[in-house]
Amino acid sequence: MILRISFVLFMVLFLGGIAALGIFSSLLLPFQPLDDRVRLISYINYIAVAAAIPLLGGLTLVVIHQLFHPKKDISEYAEAYHSVGMKIMWVTLAVVIVAIPARFYLGYKVDQAGYVKCVKESRTSAKSSWRVYAKSESLCKDSSGIYGG
Repeated sequence: MILRISFVLFMVLFLGGIAALGIFSSLLLPFQPLDDRVRLISYINYIAVAAAIPLLGGLTLVVIHQLFHPKKDISEYAEAYHSVGMKIMWVTLAVVIVAIPARFYLGYKVDQAGYVKCVKESRTSAKSSWRVYAKSESLCKDSSGIYGG
């Protein structure tokens, strides 16, 4: 019981932290007018953020449901939540499939708008990468704000 409550609190804080950092707002960029400066995260990171919403949100709802409807045996959970797990998986897969062309369209929009790449702010690494584009070179900063960059 304590483990489930801890999981729910962790997931709520985790998803809330991601939302507070503005990472979820990057998912809406393809559907909004471009700002003077645009930060494009990599395709893989964009898809991972998009997939996190239904996957982590669905798992959190399942655990909340388990808190209010406990079962006596672990095999009862497997039977009760098999179809729910499949639905979460299909919804997550659908979100991933929609995220790919959305991120592609965002890159296309930036290219068509004639934005310039802010080379010193862009970051390429194995763990995370992004590119920053601006309407003009004067809007670019001298550094990415990360140590060594």
